[in-house]
Amino acid sequence: MPMGKWKSCAASEDNPMPDLAGRECYIGIDLSAKIDLTSVAIEFPLEEGRYAVITHSFIPADRLKERMTTDKMPFDLWSKQGWLTEIPGAVVDQQAIIDWIEAEVADKGWVINEICVDPWNATQFGVELQKLGYTVVEITQGIKTLSEPTKNFRECVLKEKIIHDGSPVTTWAMGNAVTRQDANTNIMLDKARSRDRIDPAAAIMNAH
Repeated sequence: MPMGKWKSCAASEDNPMPDLAGRECYIGIDLSAKIDLTSVAIEFPLEEGRYAVITHSFIPADRLKERMTTDKMPFDLWSKQGWLTEIPGAVVDQQAIIDWIEAEVADKGWVINEICVDPWNATQFGVELQKLGYTVVEITQGIKTLSEPTKNFRECVLKEKIIHDGSPVTTWAMGNAVTRQDANTNIMLDKARSRDRIDPAAAIMNAH
């Protein structure tokens, strides 16, 4: 991701985030491992092929200081600023993510068309969401599935058709993210080759 372009797409006084209350949206979730960062991305289709994107991440409270040491990032500050939720204990309780989604929907009136998840480690998570009436779509984490949305999202950033909330967690992830490519120039995010955690970026690709 060209980071200058990504940062220029952040909402600001000159480029304010539109009112997203009551809008239709798609939610992408990257559950990751239960002891690591988990991220939720909400993408809102706007007029003229534009999209608004907001993100939120979760981390086990017992792992916060360890992650600050290993990742050398201010997770405690991000938590205080509201970009990150600390979940009590040593693992990410998936119910806490569902509760956050439900609270945001109740507060903002979002109309969720689909919740898009990586099927890995998400079977029960998806079942619980379906019980609440959401349409859950499993996004296979393969290059055939993810190439088109990954290319298109990057193109939208280059054309400044994305407006995002400026989350420092997501900006960090975008700076870490690299792709792998097959012989047909299909691409997808590559967690193994990325410099550090890319969970918010992966959540956005699932939503897109």
